[in-house]
Amino acid sequence: MTEQLELHVNADARDQLLEKGLSPELFSLFVGASGGPKWLVLSQLDRVLMPWLAASQRQQPLASIGSSIGAWRAICLAQSDPAAAIERLEQGYIEQQYDTRPTPEELSAVSAGILSNALGPSGRDEVLSNDRIRTHVITARGLGRWNSRNRYSLMRASAGTVVANTLSRRRLGGQLQRCCFHTGSSPLVSVNDELPTRNIALNHDNLLPATLASGSIPLLMRGVDELHPGEIHWDGGMTDYHFSPAISAGSGLTLYPHFYPYASPGWFDKLSRSRRVYAKQWPGLVLMCPSARFVQSLPGRRIPTRKDFETLDTASRKKAWWTVTEAGKRLADEFMSLLDHSTLVRRLEHE
Repeated sequence: MTEQLELHVNADARDQLLEKGLSPELFSLFVGASGGPKWLVLSQLDRVLMPWLAASQRQQPLASIGSSIGAWRAICLAQSDPAAAIERLEQGYIEQQYDTRPTPEELSAVSAGILSNALGPSGRDEVLSNDRIRTHVITARGLGRWNSRNRYSLMRASAGTVVANTLSRRRLGGQLQRCCFHTGSSPLVSVNDELPTRNIALNHDNLLPATLASGSIPLLMRGVDELHPGEIHWDGGMTDYHFSPAISAGSGLTLYPHFYPYASPGWFDKLSRSRRVYAKQWPGLVLMCPSARFVQSLPGRRIPTRKDFETLDTASRKKAWWTVTEAGKRLADEFMSLLDHSTLVRRLEHE
């Protein structure tokens, strides 16, 4: 059978998987990328993978880190029933609709409602009190012109950031400050790259605003100013779109369900092939993504994107997105088959 789910594994991770199989105790870090509707291709995989991780009787906590939709998934993982939380998130995300082009305020209000529903009546307490799965949510605090909601200012900020990031990713730090909101008294994840990180503890009051900010796309949504006086926080994908080997947590492997076989560190890097990171460059990485053959089977032969709101009418978009999530069951089934050690070994020897 042709694979639906690809494995991209660093050499050191491959050795451990060959010896021990796919065991949740091997992993100390779970990564969730930005990507909006692209996530829908993984939602069924999340429904089986997250409970598998959550049920582990691990000695050390698992750290999860995410930006944008990856952060939304992270708060599902830390709830007492992650599969049910993912189902709520999926339902709310697909069924959102707008009679006309939404204003930033309207889109932010709808997004807050989707997140609140995904959390459910007890989700905040479950995320904050979970000592076995520690959540890390990334936002980008706006500096200079980014600390504004004025459309003209944000357009100028974006143009300036494109230039700065093209010259050096380090210069991104003069435009945006990475903020890591975390559960527990201190973060489990460290990020050792060109951008300094500000760590902030999550609590009952800031969990939803921080997670909303992590997905607040400039010009499309309202920047979040409820987190700290005088600060506006934006989509964490601007600094950490797909993340990079700069992130680490403990000595275990990194589990990364992703849309692509590579990672683009920041949003402004996504068109730069030279900044793409592959598994061979990422120590301890186990990356899972849909195969090209799987993607060809989807509506339009592609993974959903935010442009679907513009190119498809509401009924057609919803139908396509539900079709994608149904197809995603094939990814979930293939992941479950890899829990058999002999099947995994055959796959790794074939890769």
